Amino acid sequence: MLRWVRAVALGVATVLVAALVTVPLAAAAPATDLWAITSPDAAQLTSGSGVVDYQRLDRGRYEFTFNQDVSNCSYTATINGLPPGDSWSWLAFTASGHLGPFGVYVETKTTLSYDTLEDHGVVLHVQCAGNYAVVDNKGNLRRGSGVTGVKKVGYGQFEVTFDRDVSASSFVATIGDPGAGRVDYSGVVFTASHQNRNTVLVQTKGTSGRLTDYYSFHLQIARYPTWVVTDYVGAVVRSSRVVRTERVGRGDYRVTFNHAVSGCAAIATIGSPDDKAVAEPGVVATALWDQATISVRTTTTSRQEPYDRPFHLQMTC
Repeated sequence: MLRWVRAVALGVATVLVAALVTVPLAAAAPATDLWAITSPDAAQLTSGSGVVDYQRLDRGRYEFTFNQDVSNCSYTATINGLPPGDSWSWLAFTASGHLGPFGVYVETKTTLSYDTLEDHGVVLHVQCAGNYAVVDNKGNLRRGSGVTGVKKVGYGQFEVTFDRDVSASSFVATIGDPGAGRVDYSGVVFTASHQNRNTVLVQTKGTSGRLTDYYSFHLQIARYPTWVVTDYVGAVVRSSRVVRTERVGRGDYRVTFNHAVSGCAAIATIGSPDDKAVAEPGVVATALWDQATISVRTTTTSRQEPYDRPFHLQMTC
């Protein structure tokens, strides 16, 4: 626990910024791997690839600008660690840029008070190639790559089918607006395999755990060979470039890879390791533990109570 707190505390800025924060990075050639990480207090951009600007628009609202048009891409985000003493669940949501086609809009909310926007760091991944889908709450494919069909099969339940076998991969997803809107009500999204090996099952739920049709989502299939899918106790079900996983406490896991991941983005989703849906809701956060290890925390959706959940973790470097 002390190492988790220390790893998070290293990225915390000394001053919380109440006004607009703009942190420009030097422009670079267009990147294939687009990602960004902000400090746990959201005060500054700490690392990234292809990201040229970060703005804190208001409390819990941010705009990331990349070096290319990302309006036809998908956006997933994960909470970046937890500050010392934090006892509430946090959620991240995405949308197309509010300031232009090169941008991605992100919101962070806490369950301290229903749908309250609060500052928190995130890990953001923008996927513009490979297999991904952006699906609205009615089951319409709004944009994607390698998608052959989307079917709404029930209340808050969707089947997304791709043009290849994805059953040996990992699936991450984020509740997000398919356009440049906002997510008005907090929700969670879960992924699972399907009997059709080309298909991923996606479920959207409110924070109470009930399936709901309210949410659109962004789904990404692992494009790069550094990922893991675990069961409820953190054991590896399938993976790529993973040395080991370890459950160090309830809802507290460490994933060690066979190469350095300190310069990578860690995106995680609560997700089933098989074709059975995750029954209980939960949220997930990631943090760098050491050069080759990522800490993953899974908790309930109300208070920040650690609870064992299966997860899909993808690294983009």
